[in-house]
Amino acid sequence: MEVPFAVRVPSAEIPGGETAGETLLQGAIDLVFEEEEEWVVVDYKSDIVSENRESLVDFYRPQVEHYRKYWEKLTGKKTTAGLYFIHTGEEVWF
Repeated sequence: MEVPFAVRVPSAEIPGGETAGETLLQGAIDLVFEEEEEWVVVDYKSDIVSENRESLVDFYRPQVEHYRKYWEKLTGKKTTAGLYFIHTGEEVWF
Protein backbone atom coordinates (compact mmCIF):
# COMPACT_ATOMS: atom_id res chain seq x y z
CA MET A 1 0.00 0.00 0.00
CA GLU A 2 1.23 3.53 -0.72
CA VAL A 3 1.75 5.59 2.42
CA PRO A 4 1.94 9.39 2.35
CA PHE A 5 4.03 10.93 5.10
CA ALA A 6 5.29 14.21 6.49
CA VAL A 7 7.86 14.36 9.29
CA ARG A 8 10.03 17.11 10.72
CA VAL A 9 13.70 16.18 10.62
CA PRO A 10 16.87 18.01 11.62
CA SER A 11 17.90 20.06 8.57
CA ALA A 12 21.46 18.82 8.94
CA GLU A 13 20.24 15.31 8.00
CA ILE A 14 19.09 16.47 4.55
CA PRO A 15 21.83 16.56 1.89
CA GLY A 16 22.56 20.22 1.17
CA GLY A 17 20.38 21.23 4.11
CA GLU A 18 21.11 23.91 6.64
CA THR A 19 23.03 22.98 9.77
CA ALA A 20 20.41 24.35 12.18
CA GLY A 21 16.66 24.03 12.46
CA GLU A 22 14.24 21.55 11.05
CA THR A 23 12.94 20.66 7.59
CA LEU A 24 9.58 19.16 6.72
CA LEU A 25 10.33 15.96 4.81
CA GLN A 26 7.30 14.79 2.87
CA GLY A 27 6.52 12.29 0.20
CA ALA A 28 4.90 8.93 -0.37
CA ILE A 29 6.34 5.51 0.27
CA ASP A 30 5.31 3.36 -2.69
CA LEU A 31 5.02 0.08 -0.82
CA VAL A 32 5.42 -0.89 2.81
CA PHE A 33 4.54 -4.22 4.36
CA GLU A 34 5.25 -6.11 7.55
CA GLU A 35 6.94 -9.48 7.65
CA GLU A 36 7.43 -11.61 10.76
CA GLU A 37 10.44 -9.79 12.16
CA GLU A 38 10.59 -6.50 10.24
CA TRP A 39 8.96 -3.93 8.01
CA VAL A 40 9.93 -3.70 4.33
CA VAL A 41 9.86 -0.37 2.44
CA VAL A 42 10.04 -0.43 -1.37
CA ASP A 43 10.40 2.59 -3.63
CA TYR A 44 9.45 1.94 -7.27
CA LYS A 45 11.52 3.70 -9.93
CA SER A 46 10.54 4.06 -13.57
CA ASP A 47 13.95 5.21 -14.82
CA ILE A 48 15.43 3.44 -17.82
CA VAL A 49 18.37 1.47 -16.42
CA SER A 50 21.46 0.75 -18.50
CA GLU A 51 25.02 1.88 -17.84
CA ASN A 52 23.60 4.45 -15.41
CA ARG A 53 22.53 1.90 -12.79
CA GLU A 54 25.11 2.83 -10.15
CA SER A 55 24.49 6.56 -10.53
CA LEU A 56 20.72 5.98 -10.15
CA VAL A 57 21.28 3.87 -7.04
CA ASP A 58 23.58 6.54 -5.59
CA PHE A 59 21.06 9.26 -6.42
CA TYR A 60 18.07 7.50 -4.81
CA ARG A 61 19.90 5.95 -1.83
CA PRO A 62 19.51 9.00 0.52
CA GLN A 63 15.76 9.16 -0.16
CA VAL A 64 15.22 5.48 0.57
CA GLU A 65 17.49 5.57 3.62
CA HIS A 66 15.38 8.40 5.05
CA TYR A 67 12.23 6.37 4.44
CA ARG A 68 13.78 3.39 6.22
CA LYS A 69 15.13 5.41 9.13
CA TYR A 70 11.92 7.25 9.89
CA TRP A 71 9.66 4.23 9.34
CA GLU A 72 11.82 2.30 11.81
CA LYS A 73 11.61 5.20 14.26
CA LEU A 74 7.83 5.42 13.83
CA THR A 75 7.18 1.68 14.27
CA GLY A 76 9.99 0.79 16.66
CA LYS A 77 10.66 -2.27 14.52
CA LYS A 78 13.63 -3.17 12.27
CA THR A 79 13.03 -1.93 8.73
CA THR A 80 14.66 -2.93 5.46
CA ALA A 81 14.40 -0.67 2.40
CA GLY A 82 15.18 -0.88 -1.26
CA LEU A 83 14.54 0.18 -4.80
CA TYR A 84 12.61 -1.68 -7.47
CA PHE A 85 13.35 -0.65 -11.06
CA ILE A 86 10.17 -1.49 -12.95
CA HIS A 87 11.74 -1.61 -16.43
CA THR A 88 14.26 -4.31 -15.49
CA GLY A 89 12.59 -5.94 -12.49
CA GLU A 90 15.79 -5.35 -10.57
CA GLU A 91 15.81 -4.97 -6.79
CA VAL A 92 18.48 -3.08 -4.86
CA TRP A 93 18.45 -3.41 -1.04
CA PHE A 94 20.21 -1.16 1.41
